[in-house]
Amino acid sequence: MQISSYLVDEEYEKEMRAKYDVYNYGKTAYRYLTVLGSYMPAKGIYSLGWNKWKELPAADFVKSLLDWHNGFERDHRDEPFHPFFAPLVYDGELTIEELRTIHEYQAGIFNLEFYYEGLAHYRAHLAGLYEIRDLFASHLFEETGHNDMFADFMEGFFKMDREKEVYPLMDPMKLAQRQDRGRYERLQKFKRLNANGHFVEIAAAAMLRERLIPKPSRMKGIGFRKHYGAKNKWMIFFDVHSYIDIYHERFGQYILGKYATTKELQNAAETAFKDTVIGQYESEKRLYGNLPVGKK
Repeated sequence: MQISSYLVDEEYEKEMRAKYDVYNYGKTAYRYLTVLGSYMPAKGIYSLGWNKWKELPAADFVKSLLDWHNGFERDHRDEPFHPFFAPLVYDGELTIEELRTIHEYQAGIFNLEFYYEGLAHYRAHLAGLYEIRDLFASHLFEETGHNDMFADFMEGFFKMDREKEVYPLMDPMKLAQRQDRGRYERLQKFKRLNANGHFVEIAAAAMLRERLIPKPSRMKGIGFRKHYGAKNKWMIFFDVHSYIDIYHERFGQYILGKYATTKELQNAAETAFKDTVIGQYESEKRLYGNLPVGKK
């Protein structure tokens, strides 16, 4: 598989839709009922090549975030640990011990921050912003269970005890007790952002930035199977994330394009987005430097 860019494009979406046959449905009403039985206020957002965000009031602002992110990833594309250590997994260059260290670390970041998004969902509902409420609800629904998919991987591939070893890695309070301040503070930052901020920050930090996830997830799925003999039943987390976040990026594009219409909101969303992107990169770089592969 040739990866020309770690970011999603239309050709990649076509390939993944054909592979998984996802979201092969659609209604034409403004608010249509999804196959999951929930309302999706953004018409056609699951359609192949959807880009209606470009017609929204703050489209130029959204484009500026995407351009910045494209440049950031271009500048760091040759670093073997970024994104998500996918290049190293794809090439089979990590030991089992290194893989376990990486994924133990990632378990404390990937899976819990979305549950804090429920606070923003609640605020949107109280404010009568039902369109935003429904978008948050759809995102939360599609994220629910991903921590258990990740636990399936950790339990199956690394033979870890789910209750005693895996779930504590995902508990922010246990992270604090173990003096794992970096992951604990990141989770607490998401909690504060969801509880106190405007919803455009969450759209940027927890939706738009997911645009980086699909291709590296696919690379990791390939690498684990090819080099480490991983069974398909352990790889569901990576298979799901090889396509689902194509659409979650669009949730962020829609919310930001429609509602981030003031300079104050744009500044807040930009800060949240860039802090999340840069923070992920820096945490990967620190972890890489502490691994044997990073010291060669």
